[in-house]
Amino acid sequence: SLDGFGKGQAKTFDDFAAELRSGKLRLQLDASRHKHIVCVLDVVCVRLCTGSASEKKYLVRSAGGAGFELPSVEKLPHESAALSGRRLLQRLNLEGLPVEFDCSNVESKEDLQQSELYPGIQMVYLKEILSGEASGIMEPAGDGGYAWAAAEEVQNPEILGDEVSNTDFSTLVYPPIGLGEEALLEFLQTNNIDTEGWGGGTARSVFEFAEELVKGEATLQTMPNGQVKRIVDVVVVKLVRQGTEEALVELEEKVEDSRQDLKRLPAVKRRSDEHQFL
Repeated sequence: SLDGFGKGQAKTFDDFAAELRSGKLRLQLDASRHKHIVCVLDVVCVRLCTGSASEKKYLVRSAGGAGFELPSVEKLPHESAALSGRRLLQRLNLEGLPVEFDCSNVESKEDLQQSELYPGIQMVYLKEILSGEASGIMEPAGDGGYAWAAAEEVQNPEILGDEVSNTDFSTLVYPPIGLGEEALLEFLQTNNIDTEGWGGGTARSVFEFAEELVKGEATLQTMPNGQVKRIVDVVVVKLVRQGTEEALVELEEKVEDSRQDLKRLPAVKRRSDEHQFL
């Protein structure tokens, strides 16, 4: 229901749509549940410490009665985790502090929450935790409750790095977006793609291609040089009989009266609403 938008702390639906268009938010499907749409926001959390082992301090943000939490910033569509982290330091007037980020060990986790800003929509905060060390110390600016705190004050394993946060694999996938047969044919002709031989032998017809796009089994992508390519994610299964070296293979493909030799491992096109295990 959209009734809650624009009431109280909730944003208006126009604001919500504008944030989707800008790339700040995006809608995805949770493949672990049937046709379940979630709203995803990318966030970078910075785990920054300074000082020797006995006098180490951590940059934290006060969470009121909940103690301390990692400083965080919304990740913009064009940014890497490191760029977002640098932007956070700039916002806190810490850009003059020498900081070295460990970009090779960025942790990730997904937090599911209900947000008062977007009523009726389940939010997924896709967090990347970026660790770094500062040479020296500077006091952060602003009134957001940011400060340096000793380890005994923090007592939060996520801040101290004692709790590694990594999501094994994500069930978030993009919803399929396709074209009808007439719209697809017009698009192909506009891009000088010859469809005369489509539908003959084992070749798919324009209708079947349109169906494939609607199902999310393929996407069309325009490359920098203007060339249009069909993008397909393929899951290949290697199934070996126990105690032998015999593997299951797909020998041929039959389409009506036409056959095509394959002799390959079984494979299937992964839909955009699936992860590899589905």
